[in-house]
Amino acid sequence: MGHGSHVRGHLADADEVLALVHQQVKTSIRFIAAMVVPLCSFLIAIVVHPPLRTARIGSLPPLPWLVLGPIVLFGAAGLAFFHERRALRIEDEWSSAHRERRP
Repeated sequence: MGHGSHVRGHLADADEVLALVHQQVKTSIRFIAAMVVPLCSFLIAIVVHPPLRTARIGSLPPLPWLVLGPIVLFGAAGLAFFHERRALRIEDEWSSAHRERRP
């Protein structure tokens, strides 16, 4: 599209920056899907099979409380941690590939 330009110590053109943004968006969508798909599947299972609403495992709270409480909370925290690591790795790889070379 365009020729390279100097921005904050990097040489990149618009196509390269758009490729970086596209890669970041794909990563974000994968992590969102990893959280939303199982959660929606569980909610559909509750609607289709009503006894799951009151099902218990031993003396623990009902299954929906376990899934929607600690499992979703810790699952979201874990996914956020791994998403941040992956996003930073993508940026570092792109940054090192486009850093201005000094003689």
